[in-house]
Amino acid sequence: TTHSRMCPVTSLDQVVFPLHKALFEAPPEQLLALCSALRTTALGQACEAIFAAPHMLELTARGADKGTALLFLAGLKASGLCAVGDHQNDLPMLRAARYAFAPENAAAEVRSLPGIRLVCTAQNHALQAVVAELNQIFSP
Repeated sequence: TTHSRMCPVTSLDQVVFPLHKALFEAPPEQLLALCSALRTTALGQACEAIFAAPHMLELTARGADKGTALLFLAGLKASGLCAVGDHQNDLPMLRAARYAFAPENAAAEVRSLPGIRLVCTAQNHALQAVVAELNQIFSP
């Protein structure tokens, strides 16, 4: 855990700095407008905005993504890394992994990632399917 406190806000003026992560929830068209507005601000230059779901936009410090975290946790040895993701915020992590998996109902950008291995949806036990595939890959 980051031990960061969660502070729901109704305006960007209320965002507490330093920013670890901000999560905006709204209809997709409003989030797209927010992305456009952020690009012209200092906050937008210092942070990355990426969709976590069609109605959820993450704002994190530039370079603070799941891929960077995965490589850090692995000690920069990507040879055996496995990752499972379903949306745009998972793309850096999936690119960093040697074995990248996604449920078949993942976002189009995830499903089209080179080397991605599609498994059933989360409702149909996607993680169980990933473990089964990994068992086949690593079985002698």
